[in-house]
Amino acid sequence: MTTAEVEDTPALCEGLQHEEYEVLESIYPECISNEMTNKSLRLEIPVEFGAPRIVRVEQDTSLTQCDSPSVPPLDLSLSSLPPITLNVVLPALYPMNEPPTLTSIRAAHFWLPQTSRLHQVLTGLWQPGEGVLYTWIELLRNGDFFDAVNLLDDNDDIRFECHLNGDQDYPSITPDPDQGAERFRGVLQFFAIHSELVSLLDLSVNTSRVQVRTAVM
Repeated sequence: MTTAEVEDTPALCEGLQHEEYEVLESIYPECISNEMTNKSLRLEIPVEFGAPRIVRVEQDTSLTQCDSPSVPPLDLSLSSLPPITLNVVLPALYPMNEPPTLTSIRAAHFWLPQTSRLHQVLTGLWQPGEGVLYTWIELLRNGDFFDAVNLLDDNDDIRFECHLNGDQDYPSITPDPDQGAERFRGVLQFFAIHSELVSLLDLSVNTSRVQVRTAVM
């Protein structure tokens, strides 16, 4: 690459970035949460399946005591999941020489446990000289990322594992110390609201435990 070409690269990248933004805005206006200012962009991407899919919440047996009774899995038929928000910064040399920077990934109601793995998957999709934001939106919007973040079982159903303590009157979900009770409360509220199977959900939260009571129609 000549000196002149190197000097022209930032200007070329800026033009490509604006072109990519305009394309995204025309195809996915509902996903663009703000104007692109200071090279920053927020994408709010709903996860929408072409047909209802099974989401299974089941006991994580690796964390369950041997004398604890097993708790049957809860299967939910869902057509969508709450949106995933990506906060993105476009470096001066994107897309020619640098990938976009994902400053944060957040799933509404904290339903997605594998955000760090998803970060790796998304950043690994960039190829020098190519815009990647369209690919990111499609991957999340269609739910095609679940396999990459190890959330599919052998039947191609989406699976969440929770540590269930069966010595209570009703199953209790003990949060991972790094996740906290609020995270699991949000997950459970989402499952209750979006599932046609669950008609009653009682939550009691303290610093160490979230209890869930369900009545299935």
